[in-house]
Amino acid sequence: MKLNSGLMELFDQGQTSPNKNKLFGVAEYFLNKIVSEAGESITPLKLQKLVYYAQAWSLAFYNSLFEEDFQAWVHGPVMPGLYIHFKEYGSGNIPKVSSFDSSVFEKEEITVLDLVWSVYGKYDAKYLERLTHIEKPWLDAREGKNQDKQCTNIISKEEIKKYFSGLRKNHDICSEYSLKNMYQI
Repeated sequence: MKLNSGLMELFDQGQTSPNKNKLFGVAEYFLNKIVSEAGESITPLKLQKLVYYAQAWSLAFYNSLFEEDFQAWVHGPVMPGLYIHFKEYGSGNIPKVSSFDSSVFEKEEITVLDLVWSVYGKYDAKYLERLTHIEKPWLDAREGKNQDKQCTNIISKEEIKKYFSGLRKNHDICSEYSLKNMYQI
């Protein structure tokens, strides 16, 4: 599987636009990190959470990685375009991609992606889902909704930035080590 051809297919179907290349580039980064021999895998649910944490920590350290907004779905933050693209895998594993085009990213963005993979990549989708369910941005976006009820409310970038910048400040997070300490990993 090569995301670039799949991405072009979505362009042709009018389901996405070329400016979403960075969003799919983040997904491609994580799918390129899979080491099947080590037992690592990424389901669509796990990919959603990794992309969410990449956006969250990028907002806390620098700026937004991409324009699109997450929605507060039942299973945590979801990017609808990614959901549509990978829904064919259901709860199964998405195959590793053979390459990653880093040219769309700045050096500090790659640093954030590396940090997110290092801290969150080892966890399964359900653990990451539970983690997002105790965090303020998802909870606030779902205010008044039962956790098991459908919701497409936007999780605002401002709320994500505020929450994760607060974590960064309160826990003096400036590196992978300090982020791992926050989670007591």
